[in-house]
Amino acid sequence: MPLGRPVHCGDGFGDGDNVAVEQAHDHAFPGWMTLPPITTVEDRWAVPRSRSRWAQFTASYPAGWIDQGAPVVTWSRYGREAHAPPHAGRPRYELRVPRPPVGRDRHPADQGALF
Repeated sequence: MPLGRPVHCGDGFGDGDNVAVEQAHDHAFPGWMTLPPITTVEDRWAVPRSRSRWAQFTASYPAGWIDQGAPVVTWSRYGREAHAPPHAGRPRYELRVPRPPVGRDRHPADQGALF
């Protein structure tokens, strides 16, 4: 690669950082984007701290990934939210993925959704 050319870049501030982290995880944990996400901000802290909830949450991870430091996937709170690196309170990366789109035509409380 020629000198002076950026290795990772994105469309806005911080995008290049997320791309680099995602590429590293693609190499170390192929298919990490299919892991079940933590869907609430409160659970980002609660699930890893509770042995029973952590065991239940990671039961669908491929064999050996937890011991190798597999990431925790969480829903983003907003666009371009940076991935969180490991630190004292969290020994693994927290990778943020976009929330799936909400169906605007149906809501869980709709009578039509019940039948």
